[in-house]
Amino acid sequence: MKKFAIILTIIIVSSITANAQWLQTNGPFGGEVNCFAVSGTNTFAGTFGGGVFVSNNNGTSWVAVNNGLTNTYVSSLAISGSNIFAGTQGGVFLSTNNGTSWAVSNTGLANIDVKSLAINGTNIFAGTSGGVFLSTNNGTSWTVVNTGLLNTDVKSLAISGTNIFAGTLGGGVFLSTNSGTSWTAVNTGLTTTDINSLAVSGTNIFTGTLGGGVFISTNNGTSWSAVNNGLLSADITSFAISGTNIFVGTTYSGVFLSTNNGTTWTPVINGLTNTYVRTLAVSGTNIFTGTASGAFLSTNYGTSWSEVNNGMVNSNVSALAISGTNIFAGTYNGGV
Repeated sequence: MKKFAIILTIIIVSSITANAQWLQTNGPFGGEVNCFAVSGTNTFAGTFGGGVFVSNNNGTSWVAVNNGLTNTYVSSLAISGSNIFAGTQGGVFLSTNNGTSWAVSNTGLANIDVKSLAINGTNIFAGTSGGVFLSTNNGTSWTVVNTGLLNTDVKSLAISGTNIFAGTLGGGVFLSTNSGTSWTAVNTGLTTTDINSLAVSGTNIFTGTLGGGVFISTNNGTSWSAVNNGLLSADITSFAISGTNIFVGTTYSGVFLSTNNGTTWTPVINGLTNTYVRTLAVSGTNIFTGTASGAFLSTNYGTSWSEVNNGMVNSNVSALAISGTNIFAGTYNGGV
């Protein structure tokens, strides 16, 4: 009897295994959203493991656009006219048709671990774990521009007029006034040199650090002052600026808002069910936040948030960009 029972059990398990199927349900899905970008009415989301997604209805639904994107670990997105650039762990990819298709653009890019992108006129800058690279021909070719860059692990880039700022992990902030030909460290007043994010608001430059909170410079980085009153986390992941409103994303403490250039901060997390914020973006009066469990939208300057993940499959979002009415999301493993 025992032998018969064992045989019957094996037959049943084998039958279940042979006929088992998995079907993905319709969203919402979510995931680790690492960065956003906005262009017109389009919002782009970059995820960790899911590639790039695009939404043209303020995040109500998302569509993956990954054709040709052979590396789906997307860390950054940037838009120049009709060109969309995706920075990935496999280099830079270019789409000229709103993400319908992508082509690799790595000629001259000696380091393909691209962490950040920034565009200034016809100049495109790529921040990598091996320094900064410059393209003057829409990504057709790249040239290293690292002279004076004492730390080449470039996590973030920001442009203010003719000034280019590079935030590094371990080396602080560097400034170039000549399109990257040379760089100078500008760290006076910074209590940490681990720079996670940079933002420009008028003549003010903001730096988000790991462990030191937020710093502001009113003199192009010559000196920095801490502006952390009200912040509950010293680990800053991202910035978004809408008029006089400055939003910062933090690890595990959600989003904070300042209306006085960082003098004071107020938490704005109502409805934000995941407070590990990786990225922020502004589209008109809409504020998007990308978290470790998907995207959230606020239409009232952070007073409340709603989850907007429908269609975002396997969506570790690390970058977003917007072009017209299209929103693109760059993800890890899931493409665009």
